[in-house]
Amino acid sequence: MAGVGFVLRRLVRTDSLSANLSGLGHATMASSGPWLITCIALVLIATIGDDQIDSTILRQFSILVTYNFSFSLVGSGALVMVVTRRLADCIFIHDLREVPALLVGAITLVFAIMALIGIVLYGYLLNLTLPERVFGFAGLLLSGGVWLTTAFISALKNYLIITTSFALGMLVSLLAALVLAEPFGLSGLLAGISLGLGTIFFLLLARITIEFPGSTEKPFAFLKASRHLWQLALAGCIINAAIWVDKWIMWFAPGATNLGNSLSSHEAYEAAMFLAYLSIVPSLALLLIDLETAFFERYSNFYRLIREHATLNQLREQHAEIKRVLMVGLKRIVLLQTAICLIAIVLAPSIVNAVGGGSEMVPILRYGLIGALFHVLLIAAMTVLAYFDLRYELLLVSSIFFVLSLVFTFVSTTIGGEYYGYGYFLAAMCSFFCALYLTSRRVNQLLFQTFIANNQTLRDR
Repeated sequence: MAGVGFVLRRLVRTDSLSANLSGLGHATMASSGPWLITCIALVLIATIGDDQIDSTILRQFSILVTYNFSFSLVGSGALVMVVTRRLADCIFIHDLREVPALLVGAITLVFAIMALIGIVLYGYLLNLTLPERVFGFAGLLLSGGVWLTTAFISALKNYLIITTSFALGMLVSLLAALVLAEPFGLSGLLAGISLGLGTIFFLLLARITIEFPGSTEKPFAFLKASRHLWQLALAGCIINAAIWVDKWIMWFAPGATNLGNSLSSHEAYEAAMFLAYLSIVPSLALLLIDLETAFFERYSNFYRLIREHATLNQLREQHAEIKRVLMVGLKRIVLLQTAICLIAIVLAPSIVNAVGGGSEMVPILRYGLIGALFHVLLIAAMTVLAYFDLRYELLLVSSIFFVLSLVFTFVSTTIGGEYYGYGYFLAAMCSFFCALYLTSRRVNQLLFQTFIANNQTLRDR
């Protein structure tokens, strides 16, 4: 699934500064587009509409979009993981005939899952007017659809359509929300963001169907063929829940606010964590265009040599090259993210002041920045585990991250506000070191794992 990363890597390796910047920008959209663009749209709507829209309505709108992103990400996590793996298998065997049916079946299922979540959330839990429920529900459905299409866009070579889709979606969200907010209030804002998400979803969907034409018969056949991937599905759901569980807890912690209509939020914590997450965007782009692509080349060569009956010395040389590339790639990410983290920690008071936050956000932001450093390294390690099909290890790391984030965040809410953010930081750090140990052990034992541990004949004996 390194797909678009190879095209972008060629772009950033040209001698032109504009090409380098363009490549990094496209990589940012490919790796972080859905949440980054929507959050930018939210900020712009709040900034531009500050004089025209009631502040309470703006806050309610932000909370509802956050709810949609949270529950759609967790609800679609299992399906997105399985679809990503199934698509990667199709690409590997150079047989894409199944992809159109896979797309149709996956969209149907993700909409069904989002509908169930939406019925509970907007039908029972939230006290909203009918138009607000309808447009909030539509936003939830489209959010799930966007998460699903991201499983396909990495396989696309046309990076321009990815960036263009997200940019147009943000523009539509901004303009529609501002136009509809004054006459329709909260429902107008929700309709605007839904129109933007719909623009992104349908543009990406159109490109995917062009890229992968074919029959859509038996759209749910992939479920039977993917039954053995249950660990991957569970890991996809749990890792997304781990990202959000600290926010869920903080919605009910001291300092949280209730804006009516059953809407609860901890604005200081969520704003600080959003700023912390912004710090990993450059590293995610680097992961896509540098580490994953370089690793994938060596990874593919290793298994190609096996199929071509290469000598043991040749395999050992390629094994050493895999380890070297991983070390170099991780070192670059560590250096980049550490530099960003240290600069942001020093400038934390100024950053918080610039966004209009209170002093209580400063320590949360600092802990969040350190946590984000370990989080991006955790993503890199889990990417390697996924490539080697270590599904139990992926599930273990995801579960550790979820449990530790839940426990540590809950403990921090009981011992005082000065410890807010500690839970995420400690959970990300411990989970990364666990993932690093599992990844290092498996990579170092690659030859043994390939010829002995994964040998079905020896297992049967």
